[in-house]
Amino acid sequence: MNANRFHTSCHKRLCAWLLALAMIMVALPTGGALADSAVGGFNAKVEGSQVNILPVAKVNIEKKMLEAVITNVGDQFKVSKETIITDLNGKQVSIREMLVPCDVEITYESENGTRVAHRIKIVRISRNNSWKWMSKQPE
Repeated sequence: MNANRFHTSCHKRLCAWLLALAMIMVALPTGGALADSAVGGFNAKVEGSQVNILPVAKVNIEKKMLEAVITNVGDQFKVSKETIITDLNGKQVSIREMLVPCDVEITYESENGTRVAHRIKIVRISRNNSWKWMSKQPE
């Protein structure tokens, strides 16, 4: 009979703990703040209580401009002041400090046919790297 009371007591504590954890998990995303987070290899944009999974592209960036980066195949990703760029050590850097060419993982969102970079994680820097900028030139 004592074993049964022990089991019931542990079960009640476990249920209370799980209920508290569930309440915390439900309350966090509804804080109303905009947040980006990595979840299980996917990147998610959390806004209010809505979670949007964002695509991640593994590409080689050949060129950079103040407002965009361009891959070795010509794809362009818009960069803004809100774009987070991290170096090989995970330290946040500016686009000015970013060496190119480099291999990156870009978390982005498509807005009206334009890819907008949320995060750029540098995973490898080429040997022939530089801080060289490309400027937009009239066509």
